[in-house]
Amino acid sequence: MELCLVTKNNAKAKQIKDFFKGSGIVIVHKAIEYDEPEGLTVQETALQGAKYCAELLHAPVFVDDTGVFFEGYNNFPGARAKREYQKLGFQGLFEKIKKTSNKKAYFLCAIAYCEPGKKAIVFEGKLHGTLVTEVRMTLLPGEYDHEPYSRFFIPEGETKTLIELRAEGKEPTSHRRKAVIQLLDYLKKKM
Repeated sequence: MELCLVTKNNAKAKQIKDFFKGSGIVIVHKAIEYDEPEGLTVQETALQGAKYCAELLHAPVFVDDTGVFFEGYNNFPGARAKREYQKLGFQGLFEKIKKTSNKKAYFLCAIAYCEPGKKAIVFEGKLHGTLVTEVRMTLLPGEYDHEPYSRFFIPEGETKTLIELRAEGKEPTSHRRKAVIQLLDYLKKKM
Protein backbone atom coordinates (compact mmCIF):
# COMPACT_ATOMS: atom_id res chain seq x y z
CA MET A 1 0.00 0.00 0.00
CA GLU A 2 1.19 3.51 -0.84
CA LEU A 3 0.13 6.51 1.21
CA CYS A 4 0.88 10.22 0.75
CA LEU A 5 2.07 12.25 3.72
CA VAL A 6 1.48 15.95 3.10
CA THR A 7 3.75 18.33 5.00
CA LYS A 8 6.22 21.06 4.13
CA ASN A 9 8.28 20.08 7.18
CA ASN A 10 11.02 17.67 6.03
CA ALA A 11 12.08 16.79 9.58
CA LYS A 12 8.50 15.84 10.46
CA ALA A 13 8.26 13.75 7.28
CA LYS A 14 11.44 11.86 8.15
CA GLN A 15 10.23 11.19 11.69
CA ILE A 16 6.86 9.89 10.47
CA LYS A 17 8.45 7.75 7.74
CA ASP A 18 10.60 6.13 10.44
CA PHE A 19 7.44 5.21 12.37
CA PHE A 20 6.15 3.32 9.30
CA LYS A 21 9.30 1.22 8.77
CA GLY A 22 8.47 -2.47 8.56
CA SER A 23 4.73 -1.84 8.23
CA GLY A 24 4.48 -2.72 4.55
CA ILE A 25 3.12 0.76 3.84
CA VAL A 26 5.17 3.00 1.57
CA ILE A 27 5.03 6.66 2.56
CA VAL A 28 5.38 9.20 -0.24
CA HIS A 29 6.18 12.68 1.04
CA LYS A 30 4.38 15.53 -0.74
CA ALA A 31 5.44 19.05 0.23
CA ILE A 32 2.18 20.75 -0.72
CA GLU A 33 0.98 24.05 0.71
CA TYR A 34 -2.60 24.05 1.96
CA ASP A 35 -4.62 26.57 3.90
CA GLU A 36 -4.55 26.39 7.72
CA PRO A 37 -7.16 28.97 8.75
CA GLU A 38 -6.95 30.76 12.11
CA GLY A 39 -9.32 29.71 14.85
CA LEU A 40 -9.49 25.98 14.16
CA THR A 41 -8.51 23.22 16.56
CA VAL A 42 -5.61 20.94 15.63
CA GLN A 43 -8.19 18.26 14.79
CA GLU A 44 -10.17 20.59 12.50
CA THR A 45 -7.01 21.79 10.75
CA ALA A 46 -5.86 18.21 10.12
CA LEU A 47 -9.29 17.05 8.90
CA GLN A 48 -9.66 20.02 6.54
CA GLY A 49 -6.12 19.59 5.20
CA ALA A 50 -6.51 15.85 4.61
CA LYS A 51 -9.80 16.29 2.74
CA TYR A 52 -8.34 19.03 0.53
CA CYS A 53 -5.13 17.11 -0.24
CA ALA A 54 -6.93 13.81 -0.98
CA GLU A 55 -9.05 15.57 -3.59
CA LEU A 56 -6.08 17.49 -5.00
CA LEU A 57 -3.83 14.41 -5.32
CA HIS A 58 -6.57 11.87 -6.11
CA ALA A 59 -4.90 9.56 -3.61
CA PRO A 60 -5.13 8.46 0.03
CA VAL A 61 -3.33 11.01 2.19
CA PHE A 62 -2.67 11.94 5.76
CA VAL A 63 -1.66 15.21 7.37
CA ASP A 64 -0.48 16.08 10.87
CA ASP A 65 -1.25 19.13 12.93
CA THR A 66 0.21 19.55 16.39
CA GLY A 67 -0.44 21.99 19.19
CA VAL A 68 1.19 22.69 22.55
CA PHE A 69 -1.04 23.52 25.49
CA PHE A 70 0.26 25.30 28.62
CA GLU A 71 -2.31 24.28 31.24
CA GLY A 72 -1.45 27.13 33.61
CA TYR A 73 -1.93 29.71 30.88
CA ASN A 74 -5.42 28.84 29.58
CA ASN A 75 -3.98 26.21 27.21
CA PHE A 76 -1.99 28.83 25.31
CA PRO A 77 -0.62 28.60 22.59
CA GLY A 78 -2.72 25.57 21.62
CA ALA A 79 -3.29 25.16 17.91
CA ARG A 80 -1.37 28.41 17.32
CA ALA A 81 1.93 26.96 18.60
CA LYS A 82 3.92 27.66 15.43
CA ARG A 83 2.53 31.16 14.95
CA GLU A 84 3.08 32.12 18.60
CA TYR A 85 6.66 30.85 18.58
CA GLN A 86 7.36 32.82 15.39
CA LYS A 87 5.83 35.93 16.98
CA LEU A 88 7.24 35.69 20.54
CA GLY A 89 10.38 33.56 20.30
CA PHE A 90 11.74 31.70 23.31
CA GLN A 91 11.97 34.75 25.58
CA GLY A 92 8.38 35.79 24.98
CA LEU A 93 7.16 32.26 25.66
CA PHE A 94 9.28 32.02 28.82
CA GLU A 95 7.76 35.26 30.12
CA LYS A 96 4.31 33.70 29.84
CA ILE A 97 5.42 30.47 31.54
CA LYS A 98 7.02 32.39 34.42
CA LYS A 99 3.71 34.15 35.16
CA THR A 100 2.05 30.95 36.39
CA SER A 101 2.92 28.38 39.04
CA ASN A 102 1.27 25.60 37.01
CA LYS A 103 4.00 24.42 34.63
CA LYS A 104 2.01 21.44 33.30
CA ALA A 105 1.65 21.20 29.54
CA TYR A 106 0.93 18.71 26.79
CA PHE A 107 1.52 18.19 23.11
CA LEU A 108 -1.52 17.14 21.08
CA CYS A 109 -0.99 15.63 17.64
CA ALA A 110 -3.94 15.14 15.29
CA ILE A 111 -3.31 12.99 12.22
CA ALA A 112 -6.12 12.97 9.68
CA TYR A 113 -6.43 10.31 6.99
CA CYS A 114 -8.60 10.73 3.92
CA GLU A 115 -9.31 8.92 0.66
CA PRO A 116 -10.67 10.87 -2.33
CA GLY A 117 -14.44 11.30 -2.13
CA LYS A 118 -14.63 10.03 1.44
CA LYS A 119 -14.85 11.54 4.90
CA ALA A 120 -11.57 12.24 6.70
CA ILE A 121 -10.81 10.40 9.96
CA VAL A 122 -8.67 11.81 12.77
CA PHE A 123 -6.32 10.01 15.18
CA GLU A 124 -4.88 11.73 18.25
CA GLY A 125 -1.84 11.37 20.45
CA LYS A 126 -0.98 13.30 23.62
CA LEU A 127 2.26 13.69 25.53
CA HIS A 128 1.99 15.21 29.01
CA GLY A 129 4.83 16.92 30.82
CA THR A 130 6.11 20.12 32.41
CA LEU A 131 7.74 23.28 31.14
CA VAL A 132 11.08 24.78 32.09
CA THR A 133 11.98 28.42 31.52
CA GLU A 134 15.28 28.02 29.74
CA VAL A 135 16.46 26.33 26.57
CA ARG A 136 18.26 23.18 27.66
CA MET A 137 19.99 22.29 24.39
CA THR A 138 21.18 24.39 21.49
CA LEU A 139 20.87 23.38 17.87
CA LEU A 140 23.71 21.96 15.88
CA PRO A 141 25.02 24.15 13.01
CA GLY A 142 22.61 23.99 10.07
CA GLU A 143 19.93 22.20 12.10
CA TYR A 144 16.37 23.45 11.63
CA ASP A 145 14.29 23.92 14.77
CA HIS A 146 11.11 22.17 13.61
CA GLU A 147 9.85 21.58 17.17
CA PRO A 148 11.08 24.49 19.31
CA TYR A 149 8.82 23.56 22.22
CA SER A 150 10.67 20.24 22.64
CA ARG A 151 13.64 22.29 23.88
CA PHE A 152 11.82 23.31 27.09
CA PHE A 153 9.28 20.50 27.57
CA ILE A 154 10.05 17.63 29.98
CA PRO A 155 7.86 14.54 29.38
CA GLU A 156 6.10 13.01 32.38
CA GLY A 157 8.42 10.70 34.29
CA GLU A 158 11.60 12.22 32.83
CA THR A 159 14.16 14.77 34.05
CA LYS A 160 15.41 15.91 30.65
CA THR A 161 13.73 17.86 27.89
CA LEU A 162 12.28 16.09 24.90
CA ILE A 163 15.10 17.26 22.64
CA GLU A 164 17.75 16.09 25.15
CA LEU A 165 16.11 12.66 25.26
CA ARG A 166 15.98 12.49 21.45
CA ALA A 167 19.67 13.41 21.23
CA GLU A 168 20.42 10.45 23.52
CA GLY A 169 18.18 8.13 21.49
CA LYS A 170 15.84 7.74 24.47
CA GLU A 171 12.72 9.44 23.21
CA PRO A 172 9.58 8.35 25.04
CA THR A 173 6.54 7.40 23.01
CA SER A 174 5.74 10.78 21.53
CA HIS A 175 2.41 12.38 20.80
CA ARG A 176 3.05 11.91 17.08
CA ARG A 177 4.01 8.25 17.44
CA LYS A 178 0.82 7.60 19.45
CA ALA A 179 -1.30 9.09 16.66
CA VAL A 180 0.64 7.19 13.96
CA ILE A 181 0.14 3.89 15.83
CA GLN A 182 -3.63 4.47 15.74
CA LEU A 183 -3.47 5.26 12.02
CA LEU A 184 -1.39 2.12 11.38
CA ASP A 185 -3.90 -0.04 13.28
CA TYR A 186 -6.71 1.43 11.20
CA LEU A 187 -4.86 0.86 7.91
CA LYS A 188 -3.89 -2.72 8.80
CA LYS A 189 -7.57 -3.55 9.36
CA LYS A 190 -8.31 -2.18 5.87
CA MET A 191 -5.55 -4.21 4.17
